[in-house]
Amino acid sequence: MIAGLLNTRSYAELKVGDYAAAIRDQAEAVRLSREQGDLIQLSPYLGNLGMLDVFAGDLGAARRHMAEALNISRAINDRAGTVQETLRFGLAKYLGGALDAAAALFAWEAVELEMADRDRQRLRAVMGDAAFEDEYAAGTALAPGQVVAMHRSPAS
Repeated sequence: MIAGLLNTRSYAELKVGDYAAAIRDQAEAVRLSREQGDLIQLSPYLGNLGMLDVFAGDLGAARRHMAEALNISRAINDRAGTVQETLRFGLAKYLGGALDAAAALFAWEAVELEMADRDRQRLRAVMGDAAFEDEYAAGTALAPGQVVAMHRSPAS
């Protein structure tokens, strides 16, 4: 919970232009999430820290933080996180002048979206339209906390 509060305070500090305080609090949120082994929060917190690094002009730190965030998102099969962190990492590559690397990362986001669409098509074909629509509606109605709780609970 403290990491989440630090993440929020970091955003507020960014909004008032206090980059040093924003980076300090975001780095502490990253440290606490890492200490707890909370990969679900670590990835976006690292991505946020990378964006703060961009705003502060430290592209080297930004690329390191964003690359780690992307690797974690991929490792935990977080599609939304993978897309977000891919775009962030692509931005850092672009700003650093690595245009070909940035283009490849931006293309990956389109691949991820296409893969998600194909997964939905396959599920619909197996489940049938009505069952798919019911389950899809139920899934999209879940609050983020519910999704996290389901992810952390043992499979039944």
